Amino acid sequence: MNNRCLGFLIVMVLFLSGCEKKKETIESEVPVTAVSDTVTVAADGNIDQQDRYEPQQKSIDDEGTVFLDDVTFKVLSEFTDNVSFEQKVEGSGRNVKLFYREKVIHLINTKLQDTITFRKEDFKDKLPDYDNMILQSVLIDFEIINKPIPLVVTFCMPDSDYCYFFDVRFTNGALQYEMINLEIDG
Repeated sequence: MNNRCLGFLIVMVLFLSGCEKKKETIESEVPVTAVSDTVTVAADGNIDQQDRYEPQQKSIDDEGTVFLDDVTFKVLSEFTDNVSFEQKVEGSGRNVKLFYREKVIHLINTKLQDTITFRKEDFKDKLPDYDNMILQSVLIDFEIINKPIPLVVTFCMPDSDYCYFFDVRFTNGALQYEMINLEIDG
């Protein structure tokens, strides 16, 4: 038994001595910089920030199903190629523009296959600070003080918590929007 342990110990020492890592340092005159997908490095080594889109690609997301006025709707949100809001961002001595893609909401009547599409423009008369807002999200079965609201649309000022919420209803074949006050006393 002792011979086995001694043999095992010798094999482990030989194995571990053969696994020694050699560290090699390579020096370079080019500084290493973390580069994101919105930054490029020019030939002279300077960082060149570029304008970008938020989100980067247009897309369509299935948000779920909602029941409005006894009608079942499939809810899709879509980021289009249109720009809804432009924001200037300071960076490396150059102003960079951040373009927020337009978001639209599609309600597809699952029985009739009709589609109702609404955009930020549809809320223009009811949305304070209209020019500084983007359609941020759509919420299904949003609950406020034990009262569920089937469909809520939110508009927010980019890079802030400053938002407006709208209760969206389908009444007599037409969409109705009503602003919800979500102020929390604290």
